[in-house]
Amino acid sequence: MLTWHSIIFGIATLVIGFFLRILQERIHEKKVSLSHRMDGPAVFSDIPPKVCFQTLRIFNKGKLPAKNVRVCLDEESIKNCHAEYKPLTEDDFSVETKESVRILKFERLLPGDGLPISFKSSAPLPEKFVAWVKSDEMVSQVSRGEPGVSPSLIPYVALISALAAFSIFLYVIYTQTSLRMIPSGPAIESKIPEKAKPFVKINLMTDKPVYSKREQMELIYKIRNVTGQSLRDFFVITEIPGFDLDSKATFKAKNFLAAEEEFFQKIPLRIPNDIPPGRYKITLLVRAESIDKTLSDEAQTFFDIK
Repeated sequence: MLTWHSIIFGIATLVIGFFLRILQERIHEKKVSLSHRMDGPAVFSDIPPKVCFQTLRIFNKGKLPAKNVRVCLDEESIKNCHAEYKPLTEDDFSVETKESVRILKFERLLPGDGLPISFKSSAPLPEKFVAWVKSDEMVSQVSRGEPGVSPSLIPYVALISALAAFSIFLYVIYTQTSLRMIPSGPAIESKIPEKAKPFVKINLMTDKPVYSKREQMELIYKIRNVTGQSLRDFFVITEIPGFDLDSKATFKAKNFLAAEEEFFQKIPLRIPNDIPPGRYKITLLVRAESIDKTLSDEAQTFFDIK
């Protein structure tokens, strides 16, 4: 026997199926779909100067590779913020400077892939820092949220969401009306969710606790993925306030880190001759992308200079 709520659900299903069909056609029409966003700044360091890290993320959600991807950066902002950059990719890239812009060039970006570029600076980067991102096929669109939905498809997604919400609302009203005559049972005790577990296990150490000036130090860390799933865009940033680390010592990256896989590094560092004696802190910042969110963690250790 048909009821009024089953009829409404049937109509809603037909409407949703119609718009999903349109959505599918629009997605297949898009051959190259570039978008990008700049993550919010993460500021570290207990003593001046402050150190700021930000990541520019470029995505290709199309069906074909984006060729000759160019990232245009404001040269004046690079100098003012003392910005250093490192593409977290194994692909080669080139750099070209024209007048007031610096252009990072990448050969291609495959469908479904992302291109993260990490920046280290003395202050948060200004809005005009990334002038544009484009390929031979199109100019990239600025993404304000997580990738996956093209801006042109937002009206369709919003309409589908509204229809689904309206159908659920009608069903809830019907269910509550039908259950008014049913005696209520004992209350179910709510459970407080457990604290989120760490996504990596970090072992950070130096080869010994005390060093002299000009002595060689070896920084060692081992990071194990304990999430049970593969992580992508995995990178590690090392910071030692008072030390001027080069990009090879500061940034380490890996496109994918499989479940239970370990990321092991030994980084040789020379103790500067002009550094004052005292205790120094090493901070290790770890970031990665899981299936549904960005994960981050950090670890610290200390060493002394006599």
